[in-house]
Amino acid sequence: SRTMDWHGLYAFPLFVPRGYKWSSVYDGKEYINKYAAIGSGHDRKMHADLSDGVNEFGLSVQKLTFANASRQYAKTRNEKKIQLAPFEFAFWAMTNFRSVQELIESLPSIEVINDNEALNKYGDADLHYAAADPSGRFVIIEPLSMPMRVIENPLGVVTNAPNFKREVNK
Repeated sequence: SRTMDWHGLYAFPLFVPRGYKWSSVYDGKEYINKYAAIGSGHDRKMHADLSDGVNEFGLSVQKLTFANASRQYAKTRNEKKIQLAPFEFAFWAMTNFRSVQELIESLPSIEVINDNEALNKYGDADLHYAAADPSGRFVIIEPLSMPMRVIENPLGVVTNAPNFKREVNK
């Protein structure tokens, strides 16, 4: 699901091929996509940005606004982790994994991080993520801790609400 309730919509159809090279806004580290993806997004200064999309294996990832998430992001550099700006996570995930399960298994090695030590300041990007694949598995990935928390989603839709369990019970 997706609502487009922005004042101005700056997203366009965007295709990113296998082998696409990009640099993280956070630390300038270069990444090379394993898989092609198509979705809704735009070109940023250092890389393409997909707000939501799907890769060549059917893994779909989207980023959604999530109140106060930035308070929980990692705050310091950690060379042992893949550290990404919050808005880079969905793009990175859909271009590096074939399934929700693969993505979940990688979460202990990934941190979304605030811009305290960033090469390029990006402010508070309060986001959480949804991921689905052809198996029908649908999860919500919340950055309320590191590693990020995974919630199985039997409904197949997600909103910007900060408490999924409460939302399901209403």
